[in-house]
Amino acid sequence: MKNSYVLSRIKTALQLDNEKILEVFALANNDISFNDLQLLLDQAEDDNKKDCGANILSDFLDGLITDRRGPSDSKKDNKKKVQKITNNSVLKKLRIALDMKEEAMLSVFEMGEVELTAVELGSFFRKHGNKHYRACDDRLLDLFFDGLELKLSE
Repeated sequence: MKNSYVLSRIKTALQLDNEKILEVFALANNDISFNDLQLLLDQAEDDNKKDCGANILSDFLDGLITDRRGPSDSKKDNKKKVQKITNNSVLKKLRIALDMKEEAMLSVFEMGEVELTAVELGSFFRKHGNKHYRACDDRLLDLFFDGLELKLSE
């Protein structure tokens, strides 16, 4: 799934305007311009345009965590360059940002018309390489966004 598409889906599901997105980026020390943001969001709609980098999506998700949960107590400011952000990473960071417990996650998936058990949900948050790890595919993440959008619009 394209990173710009994920960004666009999060924007829609959380009902964020462009100004709020710029604030969230700033919390992750990414001073993206309004025009650059528009280009990123336009990329989500056009498969022929180059996708935004993993660092941009990762910065946004980190900023969202800071926005929703407050700054981290740890003084880790050593930003690693992210090569690829997986759907599992997106799901995990959204879970943290939105302070969602297992029941809330299962409820969102259910609203997106996905039936998961607690064990299946937990497998998405395991470390890659763990024998119980399961990759979250694009369809599943998309259905999660659908459920999240429905839940937050209630």
